[in-house]
Amino acid sequence: MTRKRRRFGDRHKASGKPVFQPRASEGPKDRHARRLEFNLQAQDKVKVWCEDHGVALQIKNVGHHWIFTREKAKVEWWPSSAKMVINQKWNNGIHVIDYTQALEELAKVFPPLPKPATQPEPTPVEQVTEPAVTKSRWPWWIRWIWGC
Repeated sequence: MTRKRRRFGDRHKASGKPVFQPRASEGPKDRHARRLEFNLQAQDKVKVWCEDHGVALQIKNVGHHWIFTREKAKVEWWPSSAKMVINQKWNNGIHVIDYTQALEELAKVFPPLPKPATQPEPTPVEQVTEPAVTKSRWPWWIRWIWGC
């Protein structure tokens, strides 16, 4: 029996060991639903990672489609089917089971942004203060005569 090749199969598996483990007696439909729920519970951790790395995150289709973008790079991930695609190269997909593997793969595509150089604060310079000029109701020549 020959196995029919899927049109856009995954080219390789993600690096790292996934936290999510399938159950032995679990069917594909149940496994996909449980995998989706597991990753949706961790979306706050993923959002924090995205903010730290300057990556925009959109979660669409009730969590079934996650889109990560920064500048011209775009990574799409479908947690329920464990498919990740970088820059819409559909034939070069990555099998990413959970968010820990997704973050490892995202770190390869989106390296950390360089931290802005902090400028040293200028040293305080003594300012020469000029005497306050007060307005007088007397004209200048009267003040000159009186010495005010």
